[in-house]
Amino acid sequence: MVSRGCLALVAGTLFAAALVVIPTVDPLPDQPETTVDDTRLSGAATVGPGFEKTVPGEANLVGVEWDGDPEAEFTIERRDERGNWRVVGRTERVDALPDPGSPDTRNEPKGFVSEPVWLGEDTSAVRVRLVEGTASNLSLERVVAPAAEESSAVAGAIVSKQPGIITRAQWGADESFRLNNCPEGPQYNSELQLAVVHHTVNINNYSPDQAYQVIRSIYAYHTKSLGYCDIAYNFLVDRFGRVFEGRFGGVDKTVQGAHALAFNTNTTGIALVGNFESAVPSSAAINSLEALIAWKFGKHRVNPTTAVFYNTNGNSKHPAGAVYFPSRIVGHRDTWSTVCPGRFLFNRLPEIRASVISRVYNAPPAVFPAWQPVVGQPKAMGISAFGSLYPAGGQPWFPLTGYWPGWDIVRDIELRPDGGGAYVLDGFGGVRAYGNAPALSGLPYFGFDIARDLVVIPGTTSGYVLDGWGAIHAFGGAPVLRAGGYWRGWNIARRMALAPGGAYVLTGWGSIHAATQGGLGPAPVGGGPYWPGWDIARDIEVRPGVPGAYLLDGFGGVYALGGAPAVGSPYFGKDLAVALSFVDGQAGGWVADRLGGIAAFGGAPTLTRAATPFPEGIRAFSMQP
Repeated sequence: MVSRGCLALVAGTLFAAALVVIPTVDPLPDQPETTVDDTRLSGAATVGPGFEKTVPGEANLVGVEWDGDPEAEFTIERRDERGNWRVVGRTERVDALPDPGSPDTRNEPKGFVSEPVWLGEDTSAVRVRLVEGTASNLSLERVVAPAAEESSAVAGAIVSKQPGIITRAQWGADESFRLNNCPEGPQYNSELQLAVVHHTVNINNYSPDQAYQVIRSIYAYHTKSLGYCDIAYNFLVDRFGRVFEGRFGGVDKTVQGAHALAFNTNTTGIALVGNFESAVPSSAAINSLEALIAWKFGKHRVNPTTAVFYNTNGNSKHPAGAVYFPSRIVGHRDTWSTVCPGRFLFNRLPEIRASVISRVYNAPPAVFPAWQPVVGQPKAMGISAFGSLYPAGGQPWFPLTGYWPGWDIVRDIELRPDGGGAYVLDGFGGVRAYGNAPALSGLPYFGFDIARDLVVIPGTTSGYVLDGWGAIHAFGGAPVLRAGGYWRGWNIARRMALAPGGAYVLTGWGSIHAATQGGLGPAPVGGGPYWPGWDIARDIEVRPGVPGAYLLDGFGGVYALGGAPAVGSPYFGKDLAVALSFVDGQAGGWVADRLGGIAAFGGAPTLTRAATPFPEGIRAFSMQP
């Protein structure tokens, strides 16, 4: 069976969504009580087409439960307050969306249940007519979700951080509904892998006030009629671009939903309120959907440019095992046999994916107005590949003087001794001064991406730029160094470290070459690791007053060479490490990883961080000399 819904709301009349501008105002007052009534329609005897039953009373949304034929279908008619009858929809059976064995299935109905039908307001009676198949033990689920006495619309203002989200309290969630079913509270996942896009399949011409009623009705139907722990979706977006908090547990958390059978773990389910098999989603809804996904991906460090192998426990479309998705944003129909999220929304997914990537990678650089340097901790600063700065320890944040959105071009950062300024090297050889750092002069400029490392002699404006071929370019009056290795046309040199009489140059394979000043030079270091053909070496550092050098590999291994005492090391088990740092007088050191972590080892103190960067991660890291 192919389901047409996503825990759908079926309606008879569908209209294209019109854009309505909603002002930002105060939060909603207390919402009126939402109720659910279960009315018996027939007994154990089997009934066939033509059976009908009228139930008097108010209702905003209804569903049918029955035993027997799973393919039975019913028409739903409503009588308005003037006595006029109208067919509002034809039911479809809900196929269970929670994962088998999950808490959401604990109270599921024993029989078959239809997807809910939205009636709107002013209903005085409901008539159910069996039009296809047979059934027994019929009952009608009636949800009454009155409109608030005063309307209020919280605009889904999209910002570079968290978008404006209408909370459960604001849309009127009765928390007893979820707690009665699952008092233990929500389940959380360890990570976020996918965003799954849905539609709710209700009428598209709802008013701003009715959107609240629709969401309260869905919540009541999911919990009272289907027995779920909570509303199935993590978020809902209405046609006015307003984002609603869905499942309880924290919008910034990885809460497990019940929106996609066998694809609920490590996913976030976002439903646009409407039917997009029959109508086009509004630009406001699409804009808010894109901004919401971009924020969630940033929050949980999901790179929207990558593919994913999702490990599913299997459903009627995908057998258990790994399912390959070329994108992190999928429609419900990608995971299961359904037309959800509707053809007009599903066909927009390519542009939605492109927009999310653009929003993530071109977002303004992170600024930390609440960041307070930690007194007593060493000063440290990380920088992303695009130029965002991330302070740590005792380091203050200072304004940017360079930022390259979407361009992976930053190569190094060097803090000044006072920590009040820094220099940033780009791949073309440009160096920008940040904070109170004085400008540098005499720098090389290559005009193509070959610069790899910047070293500034402490207390001066002199130093060196290392290029990827191994050449060392002196500037600001620094003594000329003769390269210990030079590989013209081969981008293999990675980092350099000053040493008495010269410097060490590290290649990506782990070989270390002494660069000399005149006839002098640092003592050669050997006996270390060497990975020919594997570009895994990441950094080389010399500690003041300590012989030899230390080499860092991408997995976090730190190797003491040339008589340097061992200091231990972190070990990540995968290629994450980007930089190694020591501070004079401190035991041990620190390894920065590309996700923004700073691992202390060998007795060094832990550093407090301002934030974890995304998406480009930490490209370079520096500590106060």
